[in-house]
Amino acid sequence: MIPTMIMNAYLNIACITLPTKYPEQWDKSVIKMPLPFYKVVCLLGGLAASFVAFNLFKDLNARDTVACIILLSVMFGYTYLRLKQGAVSKKKLAENRIAIIEDALMCDSENEEVKIDA
Repeated sequence: MIPTMIMNAYLNIACITLPTKYPEQWDKSVIKMPLPFYKVVCLLGGLAASFVAFNLFKDLNARDTVACIILLSVMFGYTYLRLKQGAVSKKKLAENRIAIIEDALMCDSENEEVKIDA
């Protein structure tokens, strides 16, 4: 659960930038709240996930603490190694990200047309 909470904390913090990166989609979003409040909520979510991860970690016994540190090290190390080996291309990931965004924007514009036609 600790690695999941670490990822959760990161994702909550990363979500803070979404409205500024995609203002058009933010305006059309079902989430209707002031931007500063949204950022505070994301920050609080990240802090809460960090707090949970910390408390889960500190309550482990010595053997489980070592196992958790080894597990986290292996996860981060393997990811770093695969990126350095070129098995995972940052360029290809960026291209896929752009394609996904364009596809989402295309679906969004198609849904608008359907709503207008209906």
